[in-house]
Amino acid sequence: MRARSARGLSQHQLARIVDVAGGERVSGWERGVGQPRARIVPDLARALGVDPLALLSLPNGVDLRALRLVAGRTAPDVAHAVNVSVHTYLRWEAGQRLPLDDKRTLAALSRQLQVSVARIIEALESSRGAGAPDETTPCIKDVDV
Repeated sequence: MRARSARGLSQHQLARIVDVAGGERVSGWERGVGQPRARIVPDLARALGVDPLALLSLPNGVDLRALRLVAGRTAPDVAHAVNVSVHTYLRWEAGQRLPLDDKRTLAALSRQLQVSVARIIEALESSRGAGAPDETTPCIKDVDV
């Protein structure tokens, strides 16, 4: 809310900028009742003038899910692009059966998430402590500018 207020935006104005149904949706994000879809995170960060990572609660550091959200991609999008099942990809986000030795998969993830292979490896290693996939959630209520 601080970032939105600092930009002089109402909840309705922010909703229009990021192309969502209304200020009620933004209100829900700010109260922690809902969360923005992955495709909205980059636009939301631009509208608020913050780093997309600042919108995420990251109890385990920057993990694979965080990189995906920052890139504005859904899990099925990334899974399809790297030629694995959604189930396999979600296991990676949960820190299970990580493809740390698969250079081809690491390169594909790097291309899809628009970060270096080294950053992908760091994120996968952070994912080991992630536990449930919902622990990295977009959250705009405590963002400072």
